[in-house]
Amino acid sequence: MLTVCANLAVGWPLVAPFALHGSLRSLRGHFPKVLLIAVLAALERNLTNSSLYKIGGSLKTALHGFNVIFTFLAAALFGADRVGASCLAHCSCSNNALLAMSLMLISGGSVVTAVVGDGIANGAHWSGDALGVMLQLASSLAYALKFTAAKLLLGGVEGTRLHPSRVSTMPPPSKL
Repeated sequence: MLTVCANLAVGWPLVAPFALHGSLRSLRGHFPKVLLIAVLAALERNLTNSSLYKIGGSLKTALHGFNVIFTFLAAALFGADRVGASCLAHCSCSNNALLAMSLMLISGGSVVTAVVGDGIANGAHWSGDALGVMLQLASSLAYALKFTAAKLLLGGVEGTRLHPSRVSTMPPPSKL
């Protein structure tokens, strides 16, 4: 609650002049999109903080590896990542061996970090129950949906065309 009050009292006055500098039409057009992303970010933060009441820090760290997997799956399923979608739809991840390997390395690295860091070696902070694990997995899902929504709603999907106002009239930089 303190964060909400601080953001309203300090953040709003700092950002408002920049947001209102141009026309309000642009602000009104993007407000629902930004609001959805902000709600997903708040949901992710609240779920991950709530999970700490039920699970230890090392288990939470290990479960953060699901952020990468869930983001990959959400982006592929919702059409934000065409390479991931073709990998899942055609079961042809052999063409994307580096992608598959990086998913395994990132997910495995979080578990190794938890075990070597403050985990089993120093007194088993892996304690927790199913509710804490479910809260952390829900936080990972909110994280994945946040970045997928940002890519879909605010642009950045491969192969999409930019609005003419966003295309630069400057010549490309020299390759020399």
